[in-house]
Amino acid sequence: MKTLIVIGGPTASGKTDLAIWLARYFDTHIISYDSRQFYREIPVVTAQPTAEQLSLAVHHCIGFRSISEPLNAADFVHIADRILSEVFETSDVCIAVGGSGMYAKAWIEGLDNIPSVPQEVRNSLEVIWQSQGIISLQKMLKRLDPDYYQRVDLSNHRRLIRALEVCIHTGRPYSGYLKKDYTSAKTFRTVYLGINPDRQWLHRQINQRVEGMITRGLFEEVMPLYSQRVLTPLQTVGCREIFDMMDGKLSRDECIEHIKAHTRQYARRQITWYKKVPGIIWLKQTPDRETIPSLAEKLISAS
Repeated sequence: MKTLIVIGGPTASGKTDLAIWLARYFDTHIISYDSRQFYREIPVVTAQPTAEQLSLAVHHCIGFRSISEPLNAADFVHIADRILSEVFETSDVCIAVGGSGMYAKAWIEGLDNIPSVPQEVRNSLEVIWQSQGIISLQKMLKRLDPDYYQRVDLSNHRRLIRALEVCIHTGRPYSGYLKKDYTSAKTFRTVYLGINPDRQWLHRQINQRVEGMITRGLFEEVMPLYSQRVLTPLQTVGCREIFDMMDGKLSRDECIEHIKAHTRQYARRQITWYKKVPGIIWLKQTPDRETIPSLAEKLISAS
């Protein structure tokens, strides 16, 4: 049976290099499920693979959309399924890599039956969040969908907005749509591979990554996008802090420290999510290239 190897883990842990080495070993392609890396205008802030890395293996879903065309999980599933079927025509293995676990879950386990919502509804909720804070979103959700209010992570504004936009657009509770649609049964096996490095090492990597992003033009990339700051793709670590700096809420040095701190927090959330994946094979660090063949064979033989 065809095999999809899904690489996950925290940001800055070495997922991209591992994906490239495995793709080269299997002579196959890489599909990114990192929802922050879909957009062409923000390659630096989302730490997209470098030109050199992209040249080492065929990548899909990197910098292929505009921030004015946000890609939700349902749209991604359709795109990823099409690409995967094409890859499987010539290869028995495909590599998927990213940090957006919910996109991987939707792709592999099936979608909830959630209707699409006009972008302007989401934009209006983004404005409310920006101007009134997350508590206003929490109050709205408690009123419109008390069931989901009891289950959702109330500190995650993206999930609150996702639920609220459906409630507002359809006039029905979001929780009523949370039933998986398995009409498109998968015809491949999935093996999850995770990287869970030492925390001190990871924090150093994150700090170095942020410093490197600054050198490569982080501020120059994000600052011209200020007028579009309500767009969903710009609600990401790195963008929000720079916009706060431009609003006078942070100094430049404070902005940089906030980006580092928020990236560390994001990494912790990623680790927590992947720890819930059944059967995931964990690595403490990105393996040496010399060990890739043995790792590859282990993944293929994994039940």
